[in-house]
Amino acid sequence: MKIVNEYTRTILKEEITFANKMSLILYFMRVKVMFYRLRKRYKLKRTQKYNVLGAVTDLKLQIHEVFHLANRTNSMNKPFVLSKLNKPLTMLEGVSPDLHIYIINECMVFSQTSSLGDGDNIYNHVLYNLEPRYDFKHQLVQSIDSFVNKKVILYINNYIRYDSENIYIHLLNEHSQNYYHWLFELMPKFILICEHINNSEQLKNNKYILIVDEDLPKQFYEVLSAYSTINYEIKVAEKFQAILVKKIIYCTDFWLSIDNTKFTPNVKKEFFVDKYAVFLIKQRLKKKLSQKEPYRKLYLERSQKQARYILNSEEIKNILMKYGFEVIKAEELSFFEQVQIFNEAKVIVGGSGALFSNIIYMQKNTNALIFSPRTIAANYYVFQQMADVAEVNLIHLLTENSSYTESIHESAPLNVDNLEAALKGIL
Repeated sequence: MKIVNEYTRTILKEEITFANKMSLILYFMRVKVMFYRLRKRYKLKRTQKYNVLGAVTDLKLQIHEVFHLANRTNSMNKPFVLSKLNKPLTMLEGVSPDLHIYIINECMVFSQTSSLGDGDNIYNHVLYNLEPRYDFKHQLVQSIDSFVNKKVILYINNYIRYDSENIYIHLLNEHSQNYYHWLFELMPKFILICEHINNSEQLKNNKYILIVDEDLPKQFYEVLSAYSTINYEIKVAEKFQAILVKKIIYCTDFWLSIDNTKFTPNVKKEFFVDKYAVFLIKQRLKKKLSQKEPYRKLYLERSQKQARYILNSEEIKNILMKYGFEVIKAEELSFFEQVQIFNEAKVIVGGSGALFSNIIYMQKNTNALIFSPRTIAANYYVFQQMADVAEVNLIHLLTENSSYTESIHESAPLNVDNLEAALKGIL
């Protein structure tokens, strides 16, 4: 209740309904219950409160900046939605955060989070900008004590020290097990770090150890290999672990990634995907992509266990097969197989999910039809930056859920007549 009252008294800058306030209270009650269960299951130990800082250089550590890119502009085109919306969509223009690469000595890092620590303080770009209206994705290792005073409490299973004299590279993240965030948050950082290492006489002959979270899908390691230009080893950080490292390279965020599944999105504040980050992903594999005429029609099927499952999925699949679509379960494919089939596709169709990240590997002037939720919190810009960079025509066909209190992750049916009309427009 404390943090919800904090929000409504001091942070809120838009009208909030009684129902939404109750929703926030219930949400944080559920988070507390879940967190209590996690603490019991993993025997997590509560540590002291940490101040959340807004800049890496505010940490009381030996920090050396080796790269800085400032004054970065950003833009995203207006999404194309096959339905009338309450709030019109527009092209977005704004500024992306300054990029910094630091080499830091005797630094604490934490699994499942991009945080850095000095003993009393932590730096975390997302936590610093977090408000109660956003989904709290840090609950595995942290809980918020105050949004106003920027304080968190850490719950950690164990502390260890990495004693290697090699230089570590930070690739830990709250969303590291999600393909979308791995590709467009972590890999641009890795690409930029590799570039700087290769351009530095002092750094290019060193040995490097990448710190990654445990339980990453095998395809993620293929992504690492595809984008790496340095020799590296991998060190896997266990869940709920705090790690002290002698020397680490850290790249700040290209863009701010905050989850909002319940309220009207403010895209420029929450999820303004950086064009430069997406460009790096496209450009680095461009030479490996085929330029032959795209010909495949792909249906990206989602399982019933996944979020945003289409309730009349079998009916949708039968219609798409009638139009000559192949049914693809991409999670069963290697990363390079996924890149190949998307590069060969002239049309892809499917429910909104991380797999649509692969539209970045499609060819110019191809088409992607995505089944997006019809809820107040739906953010139709999530894949727009990939479509912009790849010059793909991205079209949103909305599902039938009409309740503005539903999460964007709810399952919903899709109108088959609307689907057939959309298909006839792009085939």
